[in-house]
Amino acid sequence: MDPIPKRDLEGYRQIHAAIPFPLAMHVVDGAAALRGIRAGVVDCLNFGGSLVGFQRNAAVAAAAGLPCWHGSGNDLGILDTAYIHAAAVAPSCTMASDFVGSWTRADDLIQEPIRFATGYTATPMAPGLGCELDMTALALHTIAYTQMQ
Repeated sequence: MDPIPKRDLEGYRQIHAAIPFPLAMHVVDGAAALRGIRAGVVDCLNFGGSLVGFQRNAAVAAAAGLPCWHGSGNDLGILDTAYIHAAAVAPSCTMASDFVGSWTRADDLIQEPIRFATGYTATPMAPGLGCELDMTALALHTIAYTQMQ
């Protein structure tokens, strides 16, 4: 969350001028990122949203010469794994991303958990996203579901 509404660029100017460290804006909407960049009130960006949206926004950050990171929510392992891939291919995504779902859930519903060591994780290299749904865990945490062929 940002300390003030993203549309309050004057407030961002005041914060930016008052603090001795980089100021980030957390956005899903590329237009909001552009407003902050054009106003010169952000030094880095945190992007959430869809995987395609993240790539578009990361390209905007790259064009502006700004670093970014991939934000997340309290997501499951499959989505966190997809986020890892998205962050790995975005040249401007040089800041530590926050893939925290596996730390906050009883089970992330993938067979092999995402392994973090000293703040890093490797980009999964197995076919597809590089993870497999844990059907046993799914059965334990599901009320009902439909399996598609």
